[in-house]
Amino acid sequence: MIDKGTKPENILAITFTQKAAEEMLNRTTNLVGDAPDLKITTFHSFCNDFLQENLLETNLDSNFKTITETAQLVYFAKNVNTFGLEYIDFSENSTVLAEEAKKFISRCKDEFISIDDLQQYVNQKDSEPLSEDELE
Repeated sequence: MIDKGTKPENILAITFTQKAAEEMLNRTTNLVGDAPDLKITTFHSFCNDFLQENLLETNLDSNFKTITETAQLVYFAKNVNTFGLEYIDFSENSTVLAEEAKKFISRCKDEFISIDDLQQYVNQKDSEPLSEDELE
């Protein structure tokens, strides 16, 4: 794009991982040299920057910050008993269960599965008779 005349400040390249963003930046630098106005970043970093830059229009608190993966797990582990997850036993290997639960919640969000959808599914499963496999 730069070779065809597009100004670097008019290009936004977004990846999902930091590693991919760094690789893309290295490749771009090797092809066209230093282009400090070219924006190569991760999707999450771009969204965070966008929210920070447009904070006044978002109705978010001025102390708004995104939470790191580690902080998410710590929060989940500390508060898991307040989430109403009576179907999950967190007494053993809570870190692995917290990570898996976080992945599950993320997947539900990605697939637009609401808490009402999940509750309906659980209620339906609770009312179904057990299969022979489940009885054994």
